[in-house]
Amino acid sequence: IQPLKTGDDSRLAQIVSRRTTHLGTKHSRRSCPARLVFSTEQPIPSDDILPGTSLMDMQLSDEHRALSARSREFCEQVLQPLELTVEENQGLPKSEMPALKAAVLDWGFAAINHSQEDGGAGYSLFEQTLINEQMGRATNGLWSCVWQPPICLRDATAAQKLKYLKPCCSGEFRGCFAITEPGAGSDPRQVKTNARESGNGFVINGDKWFVTSFGASQFIIVHAHVDDDPDKPTLFLVDRNTKGVQHVRSPH
Repeated sequence: IQPLKTGDDSRLAQIVSRRTTHLGTKHSRRSCPARLVFSTEQPIPSDDILPGTSLMDMQLSDEHRALSARSREFCEQVLQPLELTVEENQGLPKSEMPALKAAVLDWGFAAINHSQEDGGAGYSLFEQTLINEQMGRATNGLWSCVWQPPICLRDATAAQKLKYLKPCCSGEFRGCFAITEPGAGSDPRQVKTNARESGNGFVINGDKWFVTSFGASQFIIVHAHVDDDPDKPTLFLVDRNTKGVQHVRSPH
């Protein structure tokens, strides 16, 4: 198939038509993607508007404006004063971490992406966006100090939440993702790390790259394929000090 020029709809229709005919589709032309231009002279009746699809009110509520303002205030008072410190020390000194952690908790910005039942702040996705918009004003990755535990832990078992999620929400624990490999990145089906059942658990074998925040984490969320089957992708919670977990190197 030759590359298409922008707007070359007839060429696209011919290609799709030939492909669908080859696949045995009886109504190949009817199933082709069509280009439509609308310039209706007769108004569409209001009764024909689907409920819930009318124009969205883009104005922030008073509560949302207050949340955004408070988030900006936190960034300016807590995060931005640390920018130069991070720059001069090639990272945030450990001596600064207790005060920063206390500030996140005091301001109510701990685990904004998890429910209150699980120990988080219970903000909606839109409210999280308002908060992160302001936290992103800080440079040197300081926004990440306002911790947001892995969202996949929302679906963990009660025992897993007690061991991993709740300590993450309170700032005691941190987890990292191990997904990318030498030959697999944006397509996780190419992952070669495998997990095979052994006794009452699984044995994991594989090589992971770009495991962000490994040095600051207590556990790893490992993406592996059970029995080398890409149709069995599974996330395993692996404690950092588990025997057989080898830290090869980290960039400096």
